[in-house]
Amino acid sequence: MPDYLYDVTMNTPLGERRGVLRLTALEGSTSGSLMLLGISHPILGSISPDGVCHLTGTLQTLIHRLPFRAEGRISPPKVDMLLVCEHRTYPISGKRRDG
Repeated sequence: MPDYLYDVTMNTPLGERRGVLRLTALEGSTSGSLMLLGISHPILGSISPDGVCHLTGTLQTLIHRLPFRAEGRISPPKVDMLLVCEHRTYPISGKRRDG
């Protein structure tokens, strides 16, 4: 998988939060960032050849640091995954940004 950029939406109890998911795959591992809540959050993990992803990172809010794991599917045109924190699960979906 080369570099990809997705416009994403995370559904939270307080409504939708829009952001950007940037991914780069290098030798079996994937790294990038999830820009949400006005902050870029580094992510690491893997994406299988059939698009199944396992990513980890930490969301930083104004008052909390929330370690998470994200699992789902990433393909060139779209992303659908669940971001799982200690007490909540947040669906994230999005489409690849053209250009």
